[in-house]
Amino acid sequence: MRMIMDAEHEPFRGQQYKVGGLIIWGFSHHRGPDDADTPDFTYRTVTNLALSGEHWFFNRIRRFFGDQEPNAFWNSVAFANTLPTAVPSDTRYSDGTAEQRGHVKRRVRRILTELRPGRAVLFSTKGWPLWPELNGSVPEPAQVLMTGPELRYGTYDFGTGSEIKAFSLPHPMLQTDVAMKERVQRLMAH
Repeated sequence: MRMIMDAEHEPFRGQQYKVGGLIIWGFSHHRGPDDADTPDFTYRTVTNLALSGEHWFFNRIRRFFGDQEPNAFWNSVAFANTLPTAVPSDTRYSDGTAEQRGHVKRRVRRILTELRPGRAVLFSTKGWPLWPELNGSVPEPAQVLMTGPELRYGTYDFGTGSEIKAFSLPHPMLQTDVAMKERVQRLMAH
């Protein structure tokens, strides 16, 4: 049996992504029984679906930040999912396995330390409690900047020389564009 760490997804890093930039997080990838769950799963997904503008999830998130052309926007940011590996497509809305959830804190810390973004925006309220405890100048409990849907905020200090502002928003599926654009404008100005 393959160990979960063998297939842990590496983050997508856009060609113009720079230290201090923006990383966008989702909760999980899902895959069919014939899809290989490999470390380049996120890279392949973003390349095939986000850069091409062919998937609603990536298109909605891109529009929350303005309406840049898909290739330009996604190449300026990084992207990762909270769970380290994919869930089966028939359970795509699940919370993942206990093993997957058990790797989240280490995964998030590793990726944030490696990429050193200025802002990390998680589009998943169920993912936020799995992330490492906030330990920067705005520690736990996270501050609520806006409600309905909540926009939570805090900071991480992983000893990289600068704090990382972390924000949590709901998954875009059941949110209006107007509300989400307003929240993204608020967090980008904060």
